[in-house]
Amino acid sequence: YSVRDEMSKDMDATLKKVKDMGYDYVEFAGYFGKTAEEVLSLLKKHDLKCMSVHQAYEVFLKDEEESVSFLKTIGAKYSAMPWLDIDRHAGSDNFEQTKEEFIRVGNILKDAGITHLYHNHDFEFKTHEGKYLLDWLFESLPEDLLETQIDTCWVKYAGIDPAEYRKKYT
Repeated sequence: YSVRDEMSKDMDATLKKVKDMGYDYVEFAGYFGKTAEEVLSLLKKHDLKCMSVHQAYEVFLKDEEESVSFLKTIGAKYSAMPWLDIDRHAGSDNFEQTKEEFIRVGNILKDAGITHLYHNHDFEFKTHEGKYLLDWLFESLPEDLLETQIDTCWVKYAGIDPAEYRKKYT
């Protein structure tokens, strides 16, 4: 995500720079029109491995086979959901549907050997019935179907101690 603008202009040159900076693993936040095979070729060219991707969960509901195949081709071990609108969280009329969809996607990914993660922002630290929206999400789903990708910057921005909060999910 940090180099998304550069990636959109020249993925090859950007991945080279990432490797030159000393990174061995990357997390994609978009593929910028590249096929899985093209992405894999660039990863190999620069001796990089894809550890994870930021991927909207809806793609797995729309085209399970193609979406999973893409991740498996590039070697992703984790698929982190980068965003969930607040009207899909606990306290909304859509929360039950959200849980059902997350269970379905979690099972799709689990069956493929990929772990589904949720990446937080600050708004998930609003509360519903005295509990953070983020906690509602994790406590409402089987932990083998959704794990955390705690963004400590957003936790701090929400006014929470990231070190203390992270202990909840380790």
